[in-house]
Parts: sequence; C-alpha cells; structure tokens
Amino acid sequence: MVVFFSVGDPKRLQCAANGVSPGAIGNNNLCAAQGAILIFGSLATCLWCAALILNLHVHTVWNSNFFTNRYLLLNIICWGIPAIIMAIALGLHAVKFEFANLCLVSMDYIFPVLFYPLAAIACPAFIIHIATFFYIAKIAVREGLQSEMTQSLSNGTMTDRLPNVSHKHVIVAVKIQWRALLLSVMAIITVLFYWLFYMTQISKVSELQNDPSHMLTWLECMLTPGHSQNYCAEIIGPHLPPFSLMVAAETLVSAIGIWLFILFAKRSLWREWNDWIYETRIRFTRSSRAEKHGEQFFAL
Repeated sequence: MVVFFSVGDPKRLQCAANGVSPGAIGNNNLCAAQGAILIFGSLATCLWCAALILNLHVHTVWNSNFFTNRYLLLNIICWGIPAIIMAIALGLHAVKFEFANLCLVSMDYIFPVLFYPLAAIACPAFIIHIATFFYIAKIAVREGLQSEMTQSLSNGTMTDRLPNVSHKHVIVAVKIQWRALLLSVMAIITVLFYWLFYMTQISKVSELQNDPSHMLTWLECMLTPGHSQNYCAEIIGPHLPPFSLMVAAETLVSAIGIWLFILFAKRSLWREWNDWIYETRIRFTRSSRAEKHGEQFFAL
C-alpha cells in the first residue's frame, strides 16, 4: 500500500514543498501519512502473527481456550499498541525521508520506536512456537510408540520399526502446524535482516550528514562539464547503502502481509469474496430479481 505513495512522482514524497529540503512530518503531509501507515501496519501485522502463534500454544500445550471470549481484548492490544507507537513517532516528529522511496522513523529514533518493539514481539513469538513444535512432536512420538508397542505385544511380536514410527510422527507434527512455524520463521528473519541492514548500512548515511566533504566532492563532479552520472557515482557510491541490498530489505519487509495471506487463506475466503462482489454488483444495478449464475468471480 505505501508503495503507491511514490508511484509516478517520487519527489512529492522525498522533498518538501520548496523542492530542496527532504520530506518530513513538518513539511510534507504525504510523507507523514506514509510513515504513519508503515509504522502502524508493521507493528499490527507482527502483533497479529504473534497472537496466532500464542493462541496455538495456549490451545495445544495448556488445553485452554483463553482467547475464545476475549476478542475485544485481543483487538485492543493488537490495534492499540501500534496506534500508540505511531502516535509517539508522530509526536516526536520522527517521521522523515532518508533513503529509497520511504518515509520512516528517523535514524535517531528508529531503534527505540520501531525495531525494539518489533524484536520484543517477534523473538518471544518465535521461541514460543518452537516450544509448541517440540511439545507436539514429543506427544506425537510418544503416542505413536505406545500404539506401536501395544499392537506388537498383542500380536506377540516386537519389531525394529520404532525409529520409523518416531520419524513418521515427527512429520505428522510438522504437518499439523507448518503454517504457523513458517510464519514465525519468516517474521524473525524479516526483523533480524532489516535490523542488521540498518545497523550495518544506514550508518553510512549518518556519516555523510556529519561529514559533507564527500557530498561536496560529488556535487563538484556533477557540475563539471563532461562528467556523467555514472562517473560521479563512483565517488559517492562507497558511502551509500548498496542498492540491491536496500531493495532486498524493503521487499522482505513488504512481503510479510503477502506471506500471511498465502499461509492462512482458505478456499472459503474466495467464495465469500465471490458472494460479496456479486451482491455489490446486484446492489449497484438495483436488480433484485437477478439470479445467481455460473462464474461471477472465478471457478472453484
């Protein structure tokens, strides 16, 4: 969603109204809106993923339906915490453009405002889910061994198939919760990769701000007749994050919502969208007598 803020005219996001100053919350409303949506969406997605993992753990390990009648509390936490952190970032005027096509939290505040909360959510969720996985695997193996031994004793034979039984039930345990397991792995990889990207690469941008000599040398090169952009880029390139790594970091973060949809979407979702589009079309055409036929959305 935030990508569309810069489609067609990136400068309207990157620059202030004067066309010179970098975009920030105080001089560019579009930049402020993109940063607010990005902060809120990142934290909300991470919290809802953690809630799915925690619900699986509580239901499987502790045999409890803790969240069944607490949807209001769950919504308050998963939407309220991102809203509070977003408000803090806006209140500190910490949203600004610094690189790529994104307005995000400035480097002075990005770790305490964004990365530390994300790590505080993703890392415990990952650990909890690993514990859930080992619990399910242990129970599956134990029950499989007991069942196999009981059957062998009833037949009066003891076989050497116990290792195969263990392996089979571990595979069953993986199949039971592979979606949540993959989601937790993707979340922890995304947070750690983006955090390491900022730790190792964005410091180069700070060095340029503190020592503008490299920037002045690059500007002098660009203003010299006969010098091309590719030639001058060699001067400033070592002091900027690699473009390919920057694209990889932004793509990985942006794909979390897509992974969530792919892993947990069901066929019933497409049927519900099919029905909603059909009902909307009927409502707009005001044709109450229309009958439902054939393929409205796509064939199921």
